[in-house]
Amino acid sequence: MRIISAIIFNSPILWASAGLILGLILGVTAESLGILTLGMVLHLIYMWRKGAPRQGFEGWLFASGPVFLASWIVGFMLRGIYIVT
Repeated sequence: MRIISAIIFNSPILWASAGLILGLILGVTAESLGILTLGMVLHLIYMWRKGAPRQGFEGWLFASGPVFLASWIVGFMLRGIYIVT
């Protein structure tokens, strides 16, 4: 069970879904940018706490931040296309 929870938490999919939900709900607002900044700081802390990456998992470790940012962009784009208009 612990291994499964570690895989889920370490997955960039978790960060992507958080960014997408943030973009869909808040769009581009001051609150959204504050939460996005907090998320990027948490990503830096996450990388620092994980230490040196193991071979085969470097991509997962470093992909979380850019995936979070990119999915936020997709989220507010979808919000602008489907929700606002």
